[in-house]
Amino acid sequence: MAPARGQRRALNVETPSGTQRVEFSSAQGNGGQRIYLLPQYDLVVVFTGGDYNSGAAPPNKIMAEVILPAVTAETAATVSAG
Repeated sequence: MAPARGQRRALNVETPSGTQRVEFSSAQGNGGQRIYLLPQYDLVVVFTGGDYNSGAAPPNKIMAEVILPAVTAETAATVSAG
Protein backbone atom coordinates (compact mmCIF):
# COMPACT_ATOMS: atom_id res chain seq x y z
CA MET A 1 0.00 0.00 0.00
CA ALA A 2 1.38 3.41 -0.94
CA PRO A 3 1.82 5.93 1.88
CA ALA A 4 -0.83 8.63 2.11
CA ARG A 5 0.19 12.12 1.06
CA GLY A 6 -0.22 15.18 3.26
CA GLN A 7 -3.71 16.60 3.31
CA ARG A 8 -5.16 19.99 4.29
CA ARG A 9 -8.25 19.56 6.46
CA ALA A 10 -10.45 21.29 9.00
CA LEU A 11 -12.45 20.16 12.01
CA ASN A 12 -15.26 21.92 13.79
CA VAL A 13 -14.38 21.95 17.49
CA GLU A 14 -16.86 22.61 20.27
CA THR A 15 -15.46 25.18 22.70
CA PRO A 16 -17.05 27.03 25.63
CA SER A 17 -17.46 30.07 23.37
CA GLY A 18 -19.07 28.06 20.54
CA THR A 19 -17.98 26.06 17.53
CA GLN A 20 -14.57 26.92 16.13
CA ARG A 21 -13.18 25.75 12.79
CA VAL A 22 -9.58 24.55 13.15
CA GLU A 23 -7.51 24.00 10.02
CA PHE A 24 -4.57 21.63 9.94
CA SER A 25 -2.40 19.54 7.64
CA SER A 26 -2.13 15.83 8.18
CA ALA A 27 -0.53 12.63 7.05
CA GLN A 28 -1.77 9.16 7.83
CA GLY A 29 -0.61 5.61 7.69
CA ASN A 30 -2.15 2.20 8.22
CA GLY A 31 -3.01 1.16 11.76
CA GLY A 32 -4.07 4.49 13.24
CA GLN A 33 -0.83 6.31 12.58
CA ARG A 34 -1.43 10.04 12.13
CA ILE A 35 0.55 13.26 12.09
CA TYR A 36 -1.29 16.56 12.56
CA LEU A 37 0.38 19.93 11.91
CA LEU A 38 -1.30 22.99 13.41
CA PRO A 39 1.00 25.96 12.76
CA GLN A 40 -1.48 28.50 14.18
CA TYR A 41 -0.99 26.82 17.59
CA ASP A 42 2.70 25.98 17.07
CA LEU A 43 1.70 22.33 17.55
CA VAL A 44 2.54 18.94 16.05
CA VAL A 45 0.56 15.89 17.24
CA VAL A 46 1.69 12.35 16.42
CA PHE A 47 -0.24 9.13 17.00
CA THR A 48 1.31 5.72 16.54
CA GLY A 49 -0.86 2.63 16.36
CA GLY A 50 -1.05 -0.99 15.41
CA ASP A 51 -4.71 -1.46 14.47
CA TYR A 52 -3.77 -2.44 10.93
CA ASN A 53 -6.41 -2.70 8.19
CA SER A 54 -9.29 -1.91 10.57
CA GLY A 55 -10.58 1.30 8.95
CA ALA A 56 -11.14 2.85 12.39
CA ALA A 57 -9.94 6.40 13.03
CA PRO A 58 -9.55 6.90 16.81
CA PRO A 59 -6.91 9.67 16.37
CA ASN A 60 -9.48 11.83 14.54
CA LYS A 61 -11.93 11.47 17.43
CA ILE A 62 -9.23 12.19 20.03
CA MET A 63 -8.16 15.32 18.12
CA ALA A 64 -11.74 16.61 17.77
CA GLU A 65 -12.96 15.77 21.27
CA VAL A 66 -9.88 16.08 23.51
CA ILE A 67 -6.80 17.80 22.10
CA LEU A 68 -8.27 20.60 19.97
CA PRO A 69 -10.84 21.73 22.57
CA ALA A 70 -8.04 21.95 25.14
CA VAL A 71 -5.71 23.83 22.79
CA THR A 72 -8.37 26.29 21.62
CA ALA A 73 -9.54 26.90 25.21
CA GLU A 74 -5.95 27.51 26.38
CA THR A 75 -5.32 29.87 23.48
CA ALA A 76 -8.52 31.80 24.20
CA ALA A 77 -7.59 32.09 27.90
CA THR A 78 -4.10 33.34 27.04
CA VAL A 79 -5.42 35.92 24.58
CA SER A 80 -8.06 37.25 26.99
CA ALA A 81 -5.54 37.44 29.85
CA GLY A 82 -2.95 39.17 27.67
